Amino acid sequence: MEFSHPRQIIWNQEEMLWFLNKFADDFGLVELVRFNSEVVRVEQIEERDKEWSVEWRTRGCDSVSREVFESVVVCTGHQSVPQLPAVAGIEKWPGYQIHSHNYRVPEPFKDQIVVVIAYAASGFEISREIATEAKQVHIATRVPNIDHVCEGGKVVFQDGSFVYADTILYSTGHKYHYPFLETNGIVTVEHVFPPRLAPRLSSIGIPDKAQVLSGKMLLPKEEEMMTSIEELYRQMEENGLPKRHTHTMYPNGIEYHNWLFGQIGLPPQEWRGNMFVEIVKKMVVSMNDGYRDEWDEAYWDSFIKVCNYSLSLTYMYIYIYIYKM
Repeated sequence: MEFSHPRQIIWNQEEMLWFLNKFADDFGLVELVRFNSEVVRVEQIEERDKEWSVEWRTRGCDSVSREVFESVVVCTGHQSVPQLPAVAGIEKWPGYQIHSHNYRVPEPFKDQIVVVIAYAASGFEISREIATEAKQVHIATRVPNIDHVCEGGKVVFQDGSFVYADTILYSTGHKYHYPFLETNGIVTVEHVFPPRLAPRLSSIGIPDKAQVLSGKMLLPKEEEMMTSIEELYRQMEENGLPKRHTHTMYPNGIEYHNWLFGQIGLPPQEWRGNMFVEIVKKMVVSMNDGYRDEWDEAYWDSFIKVCNYSLSLTYMYIYIYIYKM
């Protein structure tokens, strides 16, 4: 795939949309997609445990269509149902509330006092955008930093300080929500391959999935996978992490990605970790709004070419890696 579009190491929304459309056109994916269709039910056929029934409804049509498949890969993501924290007194707080999921532009916050709850990637980006229009932006880096809110519009923090805010913006992530997926309680937290249903049911997330589904690569036995999962949860519990952080890759993302590369016979890609560190430095440490453009592109281009990757594939990997971290 040739890139005639202006290159930038971190793309904005318009550039990413351009890339996705170009990718779909160049690889003939558009004709494989059933547009305007909502999947309403996916379940394993009891008498044929290697087949899955998929039901969907086309927009404007009341009837439901059904088809049988050998495997199902869930690629809907989990960023569609906002996760809202419990804030004491919020039911009587008179201000405006919005989740980052519904944020679009900063202009509606002009001259407002805004409190942004949480400070991950979306909170970082949105708070800086809103600051160009708002009167004040206050950031509660984690929900416990807000003690309670009051009827008069006051937002009280745990240290006793407070502000009278016009808006509370929740940048607090999303719930896992797969209402169409019927597994009789087997899948409760998303795994790439749920052990009891693998490999016929999987979710998007690893580069060697196609090799598994085609039979070229074998998964570990169910018992081995369950042991690995239990060990992960044991480590998370020791570190005080709830299960909803199962897919949080930081700070072990580099190690995990190199392990995945090893599974498909590729050498470790240390340059990707180095690149991520440099991006974080420019984005967070320097606190510079122009961090996307301040990049020694010639250096990284030459460095990447040493790894024998095409620029198009490299830029796609960079985008996916950064925003999944």
